[in-house]
Amino acid sequence: MRRALEGEWRGAGGVAVFGHRPVRLVVGLPETVLPRLSVAERFDLRPLRAQLDLWPASLVVVADKEGARIYISVLDRLSLVASIEGRPIHRHRQGGTSAEQWQRREDEHTAHNLKKVARRLERILRSWPRRYGAVLLAAPAEAAAELTSHLPEDLRTLVHREPGIAA
Repeated sequence: MRRALEGEWRGAGGVAVFGHRPVRLVVGLPETVLPRLSVAERFDLRPLRAQLDLWPASLVVVADKEGARIYISVLDRLSLVASIEGRPIHRHRQGGTSAEQWQRREDEHTAHNLKKVARRLERILRSWPRRYGAVLLAAPAEAAAELTSHLPEDLRTLVHREPGIAA
C-alpha cells in the first residue's frame, strides 16, 4: 500500500486504495476527502461513490472524417471503449467536372463514416442511461458538426467540444 501511495498523484485531491495483497485498486480522486483508514472484510466504497456523484463518468471521442476512438473517463482512469474505422477519405486537388464528382463522393463517404461513429456513440450512451455526465468531442470543426448532426436531439446536449485534445 505504501508503494501505491508514493506514486505520482499531482493534481489529485485524494487517493483511494482498495485491496488485500497485493493492492488491487488505486484511484486518484479529484476532490479532497477526509483522511481515514478502514480495515474490514468488505471494501468501504462510500468515499469513492461520493466522488463519482460529484464527477460522473464521461465519454471522450477523438474523431476525424475517417473514423473515431471512443474512451470512457472515470475519475483518473481513461479506457478505450471502441475504435471505429471508416472508408479512407482522399482529396482531389485538380479542377474539372470529374473533381466535383470525386469531391461529392468523398463527402458522402465522410457522412457515412461519421454516421457510423454517431450510431456507436448512441448505442453506448443508451446502454447506460444517466451514467455519463458529458461527451467530450475532439475533432476538426467540420467533422464535429457532421458527427453532432447525426446524434439524436436529446444526446446533442451532452456533447462539448474539446479543442485542447489532439485529434
